[in-house]
Amino acid sequence: MASATEALATDGRSEVLDSWKEIAAFLQRGIRTVQRWERTEGLPVRRHAHLKRGSVYALRSEVALWFRARQFPPKEEPRQDLHGHNQLNGHIARQKALMGEVQLQLKRLQVTQAQMIRPSRTPAA
Repeated sequence: MASATEALATDGRSEVLDSWKEIAAFLQRGIRTVQRWERTEGLPVRRHAHLKRGSVYALRSEVALWFRARQFPPKEEPRQDLHGHNQLNGHIARQKALMGEVQLQLKRLQVTQAQMIRPSRTPAA
């Protein structure tokens, strides 16, 4: 673990966040939110051992890494295929083809059903 002097970032800011207030400000959240995240979601917070209660601290790099790991991946832009159409157009074309196939099958089913329902031509007694 790095000492406090080794933890100075190259921009002059300390790598160490020395309180709940500093941790919350770094994450742009409230103090109670970051305390809950420590309890329930594994926010990497450390404690100095004291007689009654320990004071908390965290490393900027660890907190930033933890926060980035929890974010949803960015939305991808539709990729272009060789013909210049995006993937969405490909999905639409496949959906239209499937709908055409479904309509064709429905027509065949209606014809078959009509053939089965036709009254028989047997003379009535």
